[in-house]
Amino acid sequence: MNRIFLLLVTMIVLSCTSKEVLIYKHDNTKNDDGEIFGSNLKSFFNKNPNIYTVSINSKEISKKLLLIKEEIETVNNNVNPDDSYYEYAFIINKKDTLYTDYRLEFWRYGNNGISYTLDDVTKKIIISSH
Repeated sequence: MNRIFLLLVTMIVLSCTSKEVLIYKHDNTKNDDGEIFGSNLKSFFNKNPNIYTVSINSKEISKKLLLIKEEIETVNNNVNPDDSYYEYAFIINKKDTLYTDYRLEFWRYGNNGISYTLDDVTKKIIISSH
């Protein structure tokens, strides 16, 4: 019963989802300005010439990111992230931000995280967007 309710809520959220996703990418290859660690994720939103921002209008990407967020919130075996390096921040709506590593394989929402591998097409769209 709980699982059915969660599925219904997820379907409603996904049907109402905006298709615009704002992506922040930190590139420290041009200047050695360090890395963005989990203990200082607000650095994504500071003025920095090595942080690129792009907007993607893709309902599929938006749905995939919301599913990852839901998975982090509902999975019992999610991980408390350590102070790892993050390269991407995704704003999927005004109050939800996902962070991920350079491989797009470890995802963080709030104080929880999971390993999640994107399909090659989604990964290629995100990487080529900046």
